[in-house]
Amino acid sequence: MILKSLISFTISMLLMPQVQGGDRELIMSSKIGKDQRKTLKQDLKHLVEFNFAKAADSRTLELLNVNDLNSDTAYNWLRARVSSVIEDSDVNKLKISAKASQAYPNNQDPTIETALPAPRQGGSKGVTVMSNIGTALYYAGKTNNQLYTLKVKTGLFSSKKIPLTSPRSGIIQIGEGLFMKKYLMNKIDESAMANSLGRMAVFFHEARHSDGNGKSLGFFHAVCPSGHDFQGSYACDRNLNGPYSIGAQMMKEFIKNCDECSVSEKEQMRLRYLDSINRVLDKTPVVRENVDAEIESLKLQLDTKKMIYQLEVVTGKPTLETYNSIINLEKELLAKANELDAIEFIPSVDWDANSERVRM
Repeated sequence: MILKSLISFTISMLLMPQVQGGDRELIMSSKIGKDQRKTLKQDLKHLVEFNFAKAADSRTLELLNVNDLNSDTAYNWLRARVSSVIEDSDVNKLKISAKASQAYPNNQDPTIETALPAPRQGGSKGVTVMSNIGTALYYAGKTNNQLYTLKVKTGLFSSKKIPLTSPRSGIIQIGEGLFMKKYLMNKIDESAMANSLGRMAVFFHEARHSDGNGKSLGFFHAVCPSGHDFQGSYACDRNLNGPYSIGAQMMKEFIKNCDECSVSEKEQMRLRYLDSINRVLDKTPVVRENVDAEIESLKLQLDTKKMIYQLEVVTGKPTLETYNSIINLEKELLAKANELDAIEFIPSVDWDANSERVRM
């Protein structure tokens, strides 16, 4: 379950099984579809050749910890955090081996929030766009004192073993959502540069999940608050230098430097940038304790509704009515606390991006 919540160009022996660049090779699973591999190979080529002609924002340089943004520094930043791309597959279908290990760093647990799952409507099912499964596997191994190794099939008779000794083992899983037309910047010309840059921004977002140590390990997403477009979902960041900040800043740099992108394409890219920025929570409201009887009553009602909903989830019958009542009570509680000046706002900060690793 933890791999689901925390949380893919080898074609054949006749073609290049790996993409060269930076200080190491990027491994592509041969189980990825041929068209998807071809598209990703072109995307990476565009990044390698991209001309960052205009000076980068100081915030971009700070987030990436580089002195200058160019095709080499951008590409190498990505490579340092991504080693392989694999197909969309259930964890239990991956070739994972394990051996006992006591060499993990002894530090704080990562910040992982809990959320109440919204009831599904109309039997709809989400699709995988991209996820950093390497960090989830590293943390699962750390939790169980097991050192995991993932075997990635790279050809008809070849494979590559990747030991998960750090979140920077960098195993990225891709799915059909990454290539869906509705997510493209240019829906008419699927080969447009803007579409490649859009996918690369997602790549940079996922690469940030390869960073961190202790509390910041994995830069796991926060639960979006009530009133947010993605309320109740793991689709926000409670820090200022996480995946959504990285993805947004890279999109901003792509917009600024893409001479061949049209006005309409840049507008779509701008909307993607704004969406990412909207998911960065700059502060967290905390209601003070024992300040008002009505506030305490609302807290009790909220806790009761959450208990009821959790029971509904366990029995497999979560209702939209109970879920919405929780959302409404949360809004009412915050409004009342704000009215009585009973809220403290905890500002978000940059998290430590230095990556931890197993002591070898």
